[in-house]
Amino acid sequence: MISTIKKVSTTIRKLRVKNFLEICEFAHNLNVQKNSIKAGYGKQTLPVKLPGSQIKKLFRLGENIFLQTEDGAFCKIINGEISFIKLVESEIKNVCEILSASGPDTLVLCDNPFTLKGENVETLPVSSQVALHKGRLYLAEKNTVYVGEQFDFNQNLNPLERFYTLGVNSKAGKIVGFFSKEENIYVICEKAIYIIKPSSDIENFKFERLAITGLNVKTGSPVCFGGECYFINNKKLAIFDGNAVKRIDTLLDGISATFYDCARDDENYFLPLKTNNGSGFIYRYNVIDGSQEFILSQGLCVFNDGYIVDENTLIKLSKDFATQSEKNFITSEICFDDCDQKTLCGIDVNVLGDCTLAVHGGFGVQKYYLKKGRHALCVNLKSDAFKLEFFTNSSDFGMDFLTLFYRLKGE
Repeated sequence: MISTIKKVSTTIRKLRVKNFLEICEFAHNLNVQKNSIKAGYGKQTLPVKLPGSQIKKLFRLGENIFLQTEDGAFCKIINGEISFIKLVESEIKNVCEILSASGPDTLVLCDNPFTLKGENVETLPVSSQVALHKGRLYLAEKNTVYVGEQFDFNQNLNPLERFYTLGVNSKAGKIVGFFSKEENIYVICEKAIYIIKPSSDIENFKFERLAITGLNVKTGSPVCFGGECYFINNKKLAIFDGNAVKRIDTLLDGISATFYDCARDDENYFLPLKTNNGSGFIYRYNVIDGSQEFILSQGLCVFNDGYIVDENTLIKLSKDFATQSEKNFITSEICFDDCDQKTLCGIDVNVLGDCTLAVHGGFGVQKYYLKKGRHALCVNLKSDAFKLEFFTNSSDFGMDFLTLFYRLKGE
């Protein structure tokens, strides 16, 4: 009897990850960029004990922090010490914005809104949105825009002499924000965007609706960065540049959560959210490089400059505070191909800090403990699809190289 020897050819394929954002399903306390993953923003608890009642608004001017509580108290924090500011006006319920500061005893605020100048309080039209553009005060409440005369706070000119009103169609929804760019100011509504083209005579302002459809802008989400306005539209992050609204692909896509009011610092958009399982996070999107992450946070009241209020604790977010807190990165489902079963043969990865790699699939979970450096792992795991999860407490964790080697069924 003659034996026949057959040579079997095995094809090993490889998938080199060129964009970590494209494969990311979730990143907790890790800054995900296109070419790498690095330690994300950290939190620092500031040595300030806040008033017992809930903080409603917080503003930073220079080295001073101003805040208002739910019961109407208005405070100033200097070097960690809180002092309460006594106002003549007793009906101060909703500070909307600090517009200007022209001295230690002069703040221009919106409540009703109101103007505070030392011991003098001047009441302006009721509003929920406010903007100061080219020397004019713009206020908005529901479907009405109030445009004030030009004035200069430092010269003590009275802004109350006359307000001109502009009406928004009720089908546009309520006004949720202003956005100024060059000479124009835009009125962001829930279902539409209007443009105001100022002129020297307030009665000759041009006010018209832009031809933009498909809007469902979340109240409390518009935040402006220079010549662009970011907001949550139909549960997605979107950007308006004065001409069109463009959706941005982010880690928010597909997430099921409740969104809260947004804030910003010099280059980041902050969105507090609570997932369906009750976990709280601050989603961070960097408008400069597109990096993003989810920061675990019990406090979901976030303010500009990266301040978080958690009960009576004031917390600051910063890239300078990266610590040995829990971090993890989870990929979206990796299928490689349409065939039923694949074999994940190997993983080539470079990690910038000690971590645990968990590979999820039809087989369950297989864990690998990795030290800082380059690793070539032989895994030979069979499944229809795979997920990779990296988790660590290392303060310097990151990843800048990931390649997967696999074989399709029958090869």
